[in-house]
Amino acid sequence: MAIRRMMRHAAMAAALTCMLNAGVAHAEADSRPVPPAKVAEQAKARKAAMARLAFLEGDWEGTNIGWTPDGKETRSRSADSIAFRMGGEILTIAGKKFASGAGPDDPPVVENFGVFDFDVQAGVYRVTAFVRGLIKKGTGHFREDGKLQWSLEGGNRNVRFLAWPEIGADGTAGWTEAGEFSYDGGKNWAPAFVIHFRPVKPPAVETGSAQPE
Repeated sequence: MAIRRMMRHAAMAAALTCMLNAGVAHAEADSRPVPPAKVAEQAKARKAAMARLAFLEGDWEGTNIGWTPDGKETRSRSADSIAFRMGGEILTIAGKKFASGAGPDDPPVVENFGVFDFDVQAGVYRVTAFVRGLIKKGTGHFREDGKLQWSLEGGNRNVRFLAWPEIGADGTAGWTEAGEFSYDGGKNWAPAFVIHFRPVKPPAVETGSAQPE
């Protein structure tokens, strides 16, 4: 019995030694400096991917048309302020949703903030969203039809978001955001909302010559 125990202890010690050596090797590999050429290559790929999001940049407003699960339609006003930061490394989105019938000076009922960046190794956009005191993370990609699609973790249903550039009937360049939800694991999707964003019009400047006193 003593010999068997000794053999088991020796085997366990050998296995532990292998695990420790593997951990050290992995840590050493992670700590090795990335060659400058590789860093430059990744930076170039990251900026190229982020540049595809340029159609989102600007100050926007639009009517948020939503649908409840039972098909009831709702309407409200939404506004997004979107900008590249850190030399184009990230894209930030500050969004506001106003109550139905809200006036221009009324405060928003919902505010959210999001950040897009690009994971070169995984080949996907990383999304971090701050909504109603919660932090949600997700990933995004461009579909074959050219639309940007992303999703966020959490919740009791699958939700995906879409965005694509759009030219309005008046020729104004803008973009559209749409949300879809699924209660069956993504087999079937139903529309949740759609917003046709157009540029925020600058305030009118009064013209005319001032009369001397």
